[in-house]
Formats: sequence, structure tokens, C-alpha cells
Amino acid sequence: MKFKGKKLAIVSAMIGSIFFTGAVPVIADGIESVESRLQVADSVVEIDTNYSEMEDITDVSEKTQKDSFEDKAVAISDLDVKKSASDDAEVTGKLAAKNIAKVVSSEKGWTEIESGELKGFVKSESLCFGDEAEAVALLNGKVQATVKNDDTNSYKDSSAKEVADTHAKGDKLKVVGSDEDHVLVEDEDKNRSYIKHSDVDIHSGLNNGKTKAQIEEEARKKAEEEAKKKAEEEARKKAEEEAKKKAEEEFAAKAAQEAAESQVSYGVDTSGWSSGVASAYGGATDPGCGSITANGSYVSESSMGVAIPLSWGRNDLLGHTVLISYGGKTVTAVINDLGNMGGGSRALDLQPGVFRAFGADSCNGWGLREVQYKIL
Repeated sequence: MKFKGKKLAIVSAMIGSIFFTGAVPVIADGIESVESRLQVADSVVEIDTNYSEMEDITDVSEKTQKDSFEDKAVAISDLDVKKSASDDAEVTGKLAAKNIAKVVSSEKGWTEIESGELKGFVKSESLCFGDEAEAVALLNGKVQATVKNDDTNSYKDSSAKEVADTHAKGDKLKVVGSDEDHVLVEDEDKNRSYIKHSDVDIHSGLNNGKTKAQIEEEARKKAEEEAKKKAEEEARKKAEEEAKKKAEEEFAAKAAQEAAESQVSYGVDTSGWSSGVASAYGGATDPGCGSITANGSYVSESSMGVAIPLSWGRNDLLGHTVLISYGGKTVTAVINDLGNMGGGSRALDLQPGVFRAFGADSCNGWGLREVQYKIL
């Protein structure tokens, strides 16, 4: 690309000395100094803003192009792409920093570009062109040459006299430099050689810009993915909590069962004991579980307590031990609660540890049963 006005001021001398003078260059170890001056930031990149006399290159595609970047531009920073060459024009999309675009034309400080599906205008001062665009791409380290035909030679130097290697159609080589006639390429083994521009297709390795529709679609998909991940994470946490709760309940039930069984005796002589109907309360299936008893005890899944009828008027029995016998088992419990007990029609109301000791899994599973009991 030629300029009638001033050329870009992006470290031109340094780029020229490293990339574009004489024979095709090899990127030197000192490339970091170039890269540091090609930072994509307005505070580092100095650009001449006088583009009013920039050559109109609308017909650039019809020219013979030896330089693969001659009709290319690279964004220096994130840029809004306009529908027309005006600050007030509608935004059609965005070129992010180091996005690459094809230059279609130029007019009064604006450059018309095409980048992927994105088309529109950006301020020329916000782009670097040609050699400078190639330098940015090379420093990005992803410029690639694809061999066009089988039996394509690359050479040991730019004189193209001594063959270094022969390549097949479709071979991909890393590009590390170029001049008007050749590209300097590097294979997987870091071997470098020179290949004609006409024998390869060059891919910059830089991303294209995005239209407003693409940006909105990406944002929508990102939001959906984040929502999906959040839902999956919440489901995972819920499953873990439920599994933990179930394990705790199973452990508590097992511990309660073991505690209850430790209070069980067999073959006890119950002659002379009182008989009466026993109901049950408490446990996970009964709202009574978790209540506080008459003497301040807490009704848990393993409580080894019982309630006696209020109608007995025997508050003095709170804290006494009671032996309860049913089905060949005798369970030791403590009187710690008082209740209506069906108006006194029932003698005892068993808490979870007691009815589990008799083999019932819930208060409903126990129901109403006649037992023998002895208050000590």
C-alpha cells in the first residue's frame, strides 16, 4: 500500500531493520523490544492522523499483490465500526484490539473495512496498515502459510538457488518474516527456509471483528451457558446436601436403634405389673418430634422417654424410671412428659427411642398397643 501523505509512525525504522530490509529476515532474540513498542494502546502507539490524501484503493483486489498484508489493516485498540464515514453513524459492530480487516477504500480520515461478516468504516488513525499490520501479526506468532501445490520447494536463502525442503499441497508452515518475493517459514522442527509468496496462501492468525448481531448472540449464549452452569451447580449442591442429610438421618436412626436396643431386656417376669394401652409420638413423621417435654427434655429421634396422663395428677412421677414390656421385650424408659392421652384412656405415650426398641419404625407404625408396665 502506498501513501501520498505521511506514513504511519509505528516504530517504522525498527520494523524495517528487523523484518523488511535486504534478504528475508529472521526474527531476532531482541524481538521483545519491538513487541513492547507495538503494544496495542494509544499511549504507546503513535500514529499520524493526516490521512486526507491517502490513496483510494477500492480496486486493490485487481492489483498484483506480492505482499500478503498490502491490503490489510489491524486495529490498535477496541473500535466501533460505523455504517458510514461519520462519528454520528450507526455502529454495525466492533473490531477488538489486534483484529484484522481487509481494506476496501479510504476517504478523508476514514477507512472502509471488511472483517469476517463485519463491514463498515473506522477512523484510519486507529489502524495500522501493510508492513506494520504484518509486524503485529508476526509478533502475535500465529501467521501461517499453506502450501498451494504438491512438490513446492522452499530454499535455504532468498536467492532461491539451493532447495532446503519440498512441501506437499496443504502443508502448513509458521511464517516468521517476509519481503516482496518470499516468506520466511519455519517447520515443526524449527527449521527455517524461504518460499515464494505465489506458492502459499497466508493466514494472519488474527481474529476477525464481529457484527452487532454476532456480539449479541455470543452474549446470549454466554448468559445461557452461565445460567446452565449455575443451575447445574445448584442442583449438584442440592444433591450433595440431600445425600448428606440422608446419611446423617440414617446414622442418627442407626445410633438411636442401637441406643434403644441397649435398653432392651428379654424374659422379664411381669407378674403383678399394670396393664394399659400405649400410644406413640415424635419422630420424623410426627410434628411432636422436637418438642420440649414437661421436665424440659428434648424429644429427639432417640429419646427413651414416655408421657403419662395429666388426669393421673402424678407430676411427682416425672423423672421416674418405668419398665415397659411387650412381645417378649422389656424396655427401660424414663417418665419425662405429661399429656392428654385421650382423656386418660391411654396409660403411656412412647417416644421414638422406646417404640423403635420394640421394632416399630414410626409412631404410626406403633399405633395403639396394650403393654405391661412397672413404675420404679
